Amino acid sequence: MTARRRAALDRRPLMTMRVIRIRDGRIVEERPEVRIMNTDRLDPLSVSTWPPCECPRCRRKQ
Repeated sequence: MTARRRAALDRRPLMTMRVIRIRDGRIVEERPEVRIMNTDRLDPLSVSTWPPCECPRCRRKQ
């Protein structure tokens, strides 16, 4: 493996997320893309589910 290829693999994203909120079939909010890189320092999850549910029922429990 070449040094250039190794450097490219060391900086690749592990996950890319796009969050879009939709209401009544229309996009009401589009947030910027978030990339989690394999070089980012990640804290352990503090909840048992990922991503945390944000439905009305689960939000009442919190």
